Amino acid sequence: MAVFALKEHNGELNGGDLLAQTLKHLGVEVAFGLHGGHLDAFLQGCEASQIRLLDTRHETVAVQAAESYAKFSKKIGVCFITANSGFSNGIPGLATALADRSPILCITSSPPTRDAENNSLQGIIDQVVVSRPLTKFAYRMTNPEDTPRIVKYAMGVALSGAPGPVLLDFPIDVLFTPVHKPLISWGSVSSPFPYGPGPHTAAIEGTAELLNAAKRPVIILGTGGNSKEAGEHLMKLSETCRIPIFDTTKCKISFFPSQFALNGGASSTLALLPHVGIQRPDLILLLGARTGMFLGGRSGVIMPEKDCKLVQVDVDGAEIGRTLPVDLGAICDVTQFAAGLNRHFETASFQGSVDTKWVDDILGLKQLPSPYEQQREVQPSGRLHPYHALKNLLRFVPKESIVILDGGEAPLWATEVISTCSPSAIVKSSGGLGFLGNGFGYALGAAVACLIRR
Repeated sequence: MAVFALKEHNGELNGGDLLAQTLKHLGVEVAFGLHGGHLDAFLQGCEASQIRLLDTRHETVAVQAAESYAKFSKKIGVCFITANSGFSNGIPGLATALADRSPILCITSSPPTRDAENNSLQGIIDQVVVSRPLTKFAYRMTNPEDTPRIVKYAMGVALSGAPGPVLLDFPIDVLFTPVHKPLISWGSVSSPFPYGPGPHTAAIEGTAELLNAAKRPVIILGTGGNSKEAGEHLMKLSETCRIPIFDTTKCKISFFPSQFALNGGASSTLALLPHVGIQRPDLILLLGARTGMFLGGRSGVIMPEKDCKLVQVDVDGAEIGRTLPVDLGAICDVTQFAAGLNRHFETASFQGSVDTKWVDDILGLKQLPSPYEQQREVQPSGRLHPYHALKNLLRFVPKESIVILDGGEAPLWATEVISTCSPSAIVKSSGGLGFLGNGFGYALGAAVACLIRR
């Protein structure tokens, strides 16, 4: 028995129709991609199922738009790229999504299964084999009736644990073949996706003890805490414990106001402390952020190696203690961890004695003028100083805009002056992969996600 109503078109239901209707049933509203004849049955199914198709004119942009859509919508991003040539162009997008832990479903196609190893057009590369190192799951469909079960499974893989990309290859004959309805394998397509990992009681109690004992605690928040619900819980925790919140700057989506009193800004600010005579933190809550380059690497300039306790919370247990020893680790969703701490302090009141002067001092650092402020706008070479050029440019950007920083050194200069336009979100598009040029896709995906959200 069908678990959702199937709609036939022109008297039949083919594999492309079933794929589109499955995605619609699972909540997909939009897909980014570039047309290819192999995908026609699926694209026509999307039109019939009222899934909005956005033509990106290049496959890399399609995949990266889906990634950005996932970052902003908190849903899985969906993209479609045609066989072999289109797939090859989409590979960089899979790589950035894997590096930045972005949940996307990439749909591609290939020649008919009967033409395997036949030197057929767009059939030279084994797309599943090539995709496996760049995805959490890659699979070639051989039976259209398996579509609901496999699609739901693939999306579950993309969203679970450390999120990431998945790829499904639908050969053209699988998409165009009429579906035999009694043989459809539904799997768990109508079951809700599972809740993320919640906090262990001992982890909440242990963190509360560390907060009660700390004099100079800070939160460093990563992309794992980029949600409205997380923002609400973190603001409450921050105010309860008088603990400043810093961000990793890789992808900052402002779900709490920039004027929030305990918003410390970029975590790189913490590297200034020894140089301005301010003590370093004695407790860091690293929430949904991975150690590495964006947190100073192994230099210890942002996260002290001595005289500082470290609590690390991440949905991926492999990241906890990857490069630094931790005093307490928890495999947990950031939202649930913050909510758990708030519940704890509602029943057992916060007993800490945070150094309020120290808090005021480090929060004041974001008001320090840049060392570039006094340098001449026009250099002896006749060229504009990049700091002043970007500062003047950003004055014309409307407040609450989404700002995508693309490039290598350009984002570093922009970070110095980004507060000029009070953005609602900042994304350094180079991400963990150091990719350049994906600002186009990220801007598109963010814009679409925010239009739908509103």
